[in-house]
Amino acid sequence: MIMIMMHPGASFGLTGAERARQDRNRRRARIRRLADQELCPRRSILLNRECHAYVRSPFIKRAILAPLHRLHGWDHQPVDDLVAKVDLRVRCTEVILWRSVQKKTAGTRPVCCRLPAQVHVGQVMAKDLIHAFQRPDPRVFDWIGRGWLRYATALGRAIERHGPLVAVTDIKSCHESINPDALYRLHYLPAELIRWSLDYRNLSFRRVDECQSNGFHASDGNPTGPRGLLQGGPASSGLLTALIGDCVTEVRQAYCQSYADNFALVGSAPVQMQQAVGELTRIVAGYHVGRLEFHEPQFFDPRQGFEHLGFHFRLAGERVVIAPNMANSIRIVARIENRIAAADKVEFDAGPAEFIREQAAAFAIMPHMDLSGIAEAADQLWVDEIERRGLATNWEPNSC
Repeated sequence: MIMIMMHPGASFGLTGAERARQDRNRRRARIRRLADQELCPRRSILLNRECHAYVRSPFIKRAILAPLHRLHGWDHQPVDDLVAKVDLRVRCTEVILWRSVQKKTAGTRPVCCRLPAQVHVGQVMAKDLIHAFQRPDPRVFDWIGRGWLRYATALGRAIERHGPLVAVTDIKSCHESINPDALYRLHYLPAELIRWSLDYRNLSFRRVDECQSNGFHASDGNPTGPRGLLQGGPASSGLLTALIGDCVTEVRQAYCQSYADNFALVGSAPVQMQQAVGELTRIVAGYHVGRLEFHEPQFFDPRQGFEHLGFHFRLAGERVVIAPNMANSIRIVARIENRIAAADKVEFDAGPAEFIREQAAAFAIMPHMDLSGIAEAADQLWVDEIERRGLATNWEPNSC
């Protein structure tokens, strides 16, 4: 009898992309395990070796490029050619397209709208390594598994426990103000990865201009172009968390939480709130990652209601009622509308209330999140879709 010995994780019939994806997951898990252990000289050397091997592995490049091949318009080249072409040890010769995006308050921000394959791979690798090494405090959001809905619900809890006063502020042009030299102090990111994928000083840019017949015009050296951390890249939020995320844990005068460069402080006395804002300003300046300056803070009493990051907060008795503002309501209803349009018979019969419950569970919305307006809009969308499809109209609208 002939016996075939196989690796426990091996399987037959895997494609090259599937093998690459499995290899990427194994390597990330190995780096994470090493990063979680107490470091000693031998383990530090091993961890450094693993990080460099991760960055140079052709299997990791394939795992990143394969699922996004057509999405990014790289289908004019086979994946194998792209993998061979991407070399993070040399300068990227292709340009990065960017456009100006209007901020909600005032001014614009430069956002990259298309990255070359080499820069995209480098950014994704940087994101993988950051997530393997960083363990942000629970009060730090804009992190994997912590979205803006979780941020809103956490702020509601904080007001109930530490309030009732709130101060909110954000950093002026935060991403553009980051000094790229600070990236080289992140010891787990190989210098070659930073130099040719994250450091804007070694990259070329062109601005998208819809007024031009060719779609863009050159803007190399334009002072209003991308600077600091490249916004729109896969690694931008992770890099910002790695550089300044810990500052929320050092604020002693009040409870502090952050979403990217937006900060909320919760306390019980006006003097305490003023001291907390000054303390946060000094702490962030002490990180020496660039000249970071805060906008003038806004102080609120939640008993009278206030808006922050697309949500309206109001303290009613001992409970904070949170409701999406008009812009966020439209965004959520649009998602429901897209889901309704794509729903098959089984999903369609479940009704919009079930869909809203799924969304609430997926994003950990607190029970006192007010979604009544969204539920009513979804019910009407459901009725309209029933009529459009010519289905039976004996279905009665439900509310979430």
